[in-house]
Amino acid sequence: MIDLTQYIPVLPTLAIICSAAGAALMARKAIESQCKTARTKATLDLIVNTSLSAYHDDIYEEFKRIRDKDGLISLLDSHSSIKTSKAKVADFLNHYEVICVGFEKGILDESFYYSYSFINI
Repeated sequence: MIDLTQYIPVLPTLAIICSAAGAALMARKAIESQCKTARTKATLDLIVNTSLSAYHDDIYEEFKRIRDKDGLISLLDSHSSIKTSKAKVADFLNHYEVICVGFEKGILDESFYYSYSFINI
C-alpha cells in the first residue's frame, strides 16, 4: 500500500499553484473579452460616424461619378479642373485604407464590419 501522508505538506503549495493558474486563465479570458468588445465598439462607432457624415456621402458620390463617367484613370490628368475631384476620390479611398489598417492591427472587428457591409448592399 502507498503511504500518501508524505504528500500532505505539499498540498497547500499545490492548491496555491492551481488557484493561481485558474485565476490567470480567467484573467486572460476577461482581457480577451474586453478587447473584442472594444474592437466591436470602435467598428460600430466608425460605421455610425460614416453613415451620418454628409462629407462621406459627398466623396462617395464623387467617387461613383468619376468611376462611372470617365474611369479613375482620368484622375491622372494634370488639369486643374479635376483637382477637387482628385482630392475627394483620394479622401474616399484613404477612408477605406484606414479601415483596412484597423483590421490589420486588430483595432477594428473585420467580421462585424463585413457582416454590416453585406447587410446594407
